[in-house]
Amino acid sequence: NMPIGMQIIGKPFEEAEIMSAAKAFENVTDFHNKLPDLG
Repeated sequence: NMPIGMQIIGKPFEEAEIMSAAKAFENVTDFHNKLPDLG
């Protein structure tokens, strides 16, 4: 199963912290490399 969406929210003007959280998730998962089975 693949996630169909994810949202990371944070405080105003804290974009660097949000991007760090996203990068940490990407580093410990392989979801960004997976493609759905279409057939």
